[in-house]
Amino acid sequence: MKKQVISAALSTAIVFGTVSTGSVITAASSPSGFSDIQGSFAKEAIQQLLDKGIIQGDGSGKFDPKGQLTRAQFVKMIVLSMGLKVDESVTQSTQFNDVPSWAAAFVDAAFKAQLIKGTGVHTFSPNLALTREQAAVIMVNALISAGSISKDEKAELTFKDSDTISSWAKDAVALAFKLGLIKGNTDGTFNPKGQATREQAAQMSSNFIDTSDKLEKTNPEPEPTTSPQPTSSPGTGTPGGGYNDPYTYVSSWEQLKDAVIVSNKMIRLSTDITVNGVIDLTATGVTLDGNGKTITFTGANNMLVRGNNAKISNVTFKNSSDYNLEIYNVTGVTLNNVTSNLSGKGGILINASTVTASNIHTSGNDWGGIEVAKGDGVAAESDLTISGTNSHTESVPIWTIGASTVSFDNNSQYIEIQDKRSNKSNYKNYLLKSTVEVVDDLAELKTAVAKSNVRIVLNADIPNIKETIAITGHDVILDGFGHKIGIVDPAVVSNKYLFVVQETNNVVINDVIFTNEKEFGIQVYKSTNVTLKGVTAEYSGKGGVLVNGSTVTVKGITTSGNAWGGIEVAKGDGVAAESELTISGTNSHTESVPIWTIGASTVSFDNNSQYIEIQDKRSNKSNYKNYLLKSTVEVVDDLAELKTAVAKNDVRIVLNADFLGVNESIDVTGTNVTIDGFGHEVAISGIGNRFIVSGDNVTINDVIFTNINEYGIQVYDATGVKLNRITAQDSGKGGILINGSQVTVNAIKTLRNENGGIEVSNGAGVGYSELNVTGTNVHDDKTEIAIWTINEVDGGVVADNNIVVGSITQYKTAEEALDKPGYTYYKVKPPTP
Repeated sequence: MKKQVISAALSTAIVFGTVSTGSVITAASSPSGFSDIQGSFAKEAIQQLLDKGIIQGDGSGKFDPKGQLTRAQFVKMIVLSMGLKVDESVTQSTQFNDVPSWAAAFVDAAFKAQLIKGTGVHTFSPNLALTREQAAVIMVNALISAGSISKDEKAELTFKDSDTISSWAKDAVALAFKLGLIKGNTDGTFNPKGQATREQAAQMSSNFIDTSDKLEKTNPEPEPTTSPQPTSSPGTGTPGGGYNDPYTYVSSWEQLKDAVIVSNKMIRLSTDITVNGVIDLTATGVTLDGNGKTITFTGANNMLVRGNNAKISNVTFKNSSDYNLEIYNVTGVTLNNVTSNLSGKGGILINASTVTASNIHTSGNDWGGIEVAKGDGVAAESDLTISGTNSHTESVPIWTIGASTVSFDNNSQYIEIQDKRSNKSNYKNYLLKSTVEVVDDLAELKTAVAKSNVRIVLNADIPNIKETIAITGHDVILDGFGHKIGIVDPAVVSNKYLFVVQETNNVVINDVIFTNEKEFGIQVYKSTNVTLKGVTAEYSGKGGVLVNGSTVTVKGITTSGNAWGGIEVAKGDGVAAESELTISGTNSHTESVPIWTIGASTVSFDNNSQYIEIQDKRSNKSNYKNYLLKSTVEVVDDLAELKTAVAKNDVRIVLNADFLGVNESIDVTGTNVTIDGFGHEVAISGIGNRFIVSGDNVTINDVIFTNINEYGIQVYDATGVKLNRITAQDSGKGGILINGSQVTVNAIKTLRNENGGIEVSNGAGVGYSELNVTGTNVHDDKTEIAIWTINEVDGGVVADNNIVVGSITQYKTAEEALDKPGYTYYKVKPPTP
């Protein structure tokens, strides 16, 4: 065969085959330019082939430089270019059962001439795309068959990714590079598994023409060969020309799970696979080449690597509800060009293993890209080495736990962030530098939050701020990783200093701790689509979070120690729109009121099982709704429920109704009981019937007590009792009776009670009493007596046993010894003129 024939015919064949018929497009009769090659790296090569009349367009004036070729099309082209004898009347292959009729004769001719092998005993996989290493092998075989080069000719392989080139293709790729048939990428790699495009084939065709011409001049009369002599040995695999393909091709997960338990097995996927069980790679030295295919997992199934020295490349894993790929207690594992997407946890889990990874791609995994940790039941930590160019869409591409480590051949792609979240204090996170703006101080933070389309990462606490910090940019993500932003009470206490999301949209704040000694921890003001995830708002002088005229979603939020409560949702000053808060995830609150709305602002829940709504009946909060944690309260709606609840210890009771017309006593006998009334009323009638507190450490908040015959409420033989903002009204005796008890009152009201407000005395069979007065209290009873104590009189001297202490400056005292020996009266001082 003449080299000139190969040069022209093969060049034409390499570039153009149609998908439907596999036919070769003939040369153009009058060359013309293409409209879609201006940006192609092979523009000059394409123009050269066009000028030589070797190629032509598709009739639309376009070349389609990114188009691809199939294996069957390429085989037909090679057979035609080689001039092999073909019986085109054959429409069914005698060698393979998956070859289309148009390609049958050409595939059989190529197989008979030992140019190709199948992907299985009876399969050829004709529709798989041609790869770059296959193209190199076939071009070298063409030169061998033409006698242009010797089958024994060798060259040195120098590409950076040489270890990813298939063993059967290494010699051919090296020789093709030496001869100038192929060129590598600008980064020194070859990308052997990449699919050859039309523009790449055009460049190789141009190179082939030049190389063929040079070889013809150097070796004008080569020894003819009577038949092709490729350098191959029997075996199954992808057509590699004259090179043995050691791979076993698999097309189902059953075949794959059987193959990965055989030591030193070289496996290649021939199709996408859906996996209905765990793929457990236990053998040593297994190579898995995904061939650009995808392994899709169902449920929690995944791929588990437990064999040393495994090599996994060119594959996509996706959809496990667990980790897609787990590497456990092994050494020498190599991952190259591996993609892991859409897992319910992380893309890749490395436990007690040493792994080298390059060109890794993770996307859409719930927890992040790659976790590197010791794992359960093993002693060794993990070591991951990262090289190449990697991509990640997750907020945390790589994270380590404990003493496990990550090292980088080139660390310029990642930045390390120490995790300060309480449950992740031994974590380190590695983020893509190109995707984040890292801030370490207040000045950097103020600059960053004014930007739009930015992801900000806190790399330090930002404490002691004495000014307002406002996120005014849109499409902002602020990741705190547990770092704190603290706004302190400034010297000029009349000013409000806040962390504000102000008049913007599409803001996400993750894992930041906000503290404000005077105001709310964070305010969202006139903004839409704001998300607070993993945020903590603590120890603020008012509430943890204030939502004004905004739409906000919170998930996994913590509020703690805030004076007013957790989250306020309201329209706010100067705002027309009401607020909408959506609650999801599991949230934590230590305050008595985790969430409250004012007016027409609303709260909705993805899962309402965590909260219960309580309507507020307090006169100054009649348009409030309160949302309490169900797990922390016992809500009562009728008398039977209330009587059962007050007998329990360590319980918070919430009244969700008025209790009117009660004709019996109610006795709080439990200890460490809190009763929150939210303005509901308990009205008891009947001689001797009372609301009694006889258990220690009882707190009652915002309840209205009425008793037409007796005292509104009696505290009997109890310590540590607190009455906050209660009202005792319209009682037949006094509002409150304290017998042998220690009681603190705060901001209470006694109204229209027959004998006065509060009696402090021994009572029958019990010790002395002490009343501690705090806050500002209101008394408007039928007498002027706000408080009175009753003590023993000995020889005209009144004992000082039952006492009133605390903030009593609002009262004046007057002993009425003549008509009530032992009584001391406390009356409200008249207002100062």
